[in-house]
Amino acid sequence: MRAKLIVADSSRNSDLLWATRFYAPDPFVFAEIDGARFMAANALEIERAKKESRECEVLLWDDLVPKPPVSLSALAIALLRKLEASSCIVAPDFPAGIYQKLKDEGIEVELAQGVLFPARAVKRPDELEDIEHAQRACEAGFEKVLAMLAEAKIEGDRVMLGGETLTSEMLRRAFELECVARDCTCDATIIASGDQAADPHCLGFGPIAPNSLIVCDMFPRSKRRWYWSDMTRTVVKGKADMQARWLYGVVHEAQERALEMVRPGLDAEGIDAWIRAFFESKGYTTGAKDGVMQGFIHGTGHGVGLDIHEWPRVSKLKDQILEPGNVITIEPGLYYLGIGGVRVEDTVLVTEDGAKNLAHPPKTYLEIP
Repeated sequence: MRAKLIVADSSRNSDLLWATRFYAPDPFVFAEIDGARFMAANALEIERAKKESRECEVLLWDDLVPKPPVSLSALAIALLRKLEASSCIVAPDFPAGIYQKLKDEGIEVELAQGVLFPARAVKRPDELEDIEHAQRACEAGFEKVLAMLAEAKIEGDRVMLGGETLTSEMLRRAFELECVARDCTCDATIIASGDQAADPHCLGFGPIAPNSLIVCDMFPRSKRRWYWSDMTRTVVKGKADMQARWLYGVVHEAQERALEMVRPGLDAEGIDAWIRAFFESKGYTTGAKDGVMQGFIHGTGHGVGLDIHEWPRVSKLKDQILEPGNVITIEPGLYYLGIGGVRVEDTVLVTEDGAKNLAHPPKTYLEIP
């Protein structure tokens, strides 16, 4: 028989966290065979694992490998032997050292083609609840950012708040504190203005540029069950020039029309292809300019769950067929040096007959006086 095998810590391995629902910073061994799930925990974690894991038989390390030292490879081999599994399938990032030990013991090891647990793409009600919890925290944090921008005043080439120059770092810190207060964590929140906004994953640093596009890409993670949400808004403190207005208008229209396309049975690649053609039709081309990639230089979206980027993808990849229960982002963007960047993003749930937008903040505004 063949088993699915994971050797990792569930704080960093989302497949393991999904399969066990047990969050642990130290590595342990998990196997699934014929639909039954097993995990091996040490004496420190076994009682907690029995209480917190779901649909999983918890075994003590010492019962599998009675004689020290107990290595993860020895545990994996012992668990497979106990389950009478002569082969296993593992994810491509499976530890190479343990892979070799398994092979040395005559256990056939196959690398998974694609995802190890395809069922992760369809979210359960409890998963959706956690994603919405993260989304509400995201919205509260963004409200704080908007309030600070509204209170701030433009003085020359600076945006001032409380006698200080307003910076990306100040806005990021304020956003993240609001999320922390709502039992969420944050990692690499983007608050980028000016030409920094033309680099999609630039975190943003230094003074906020007045009268320039500000990309706010915010993705807190709930600490209840460790699910993410993802939302991006683009605003201007002051007055947007005509180029920025046009850029925003085209991206906003593309995003709204793409949201209307989301439905079960659709290959998500079609959404991405439509947006690319739409941008080109409006004169916004993509490619290297002055040695820098500019235009629409990323995919339209991605799945959201225990990973911030997971399946299905909304990109040039084909055969990404949407089905009810998928949670995806729709986030077109355009980026040009000298103008800045615009990205508008919502996290949406694919329903039986269309989609439900999980994000509430409006997108009709651009300027904050």
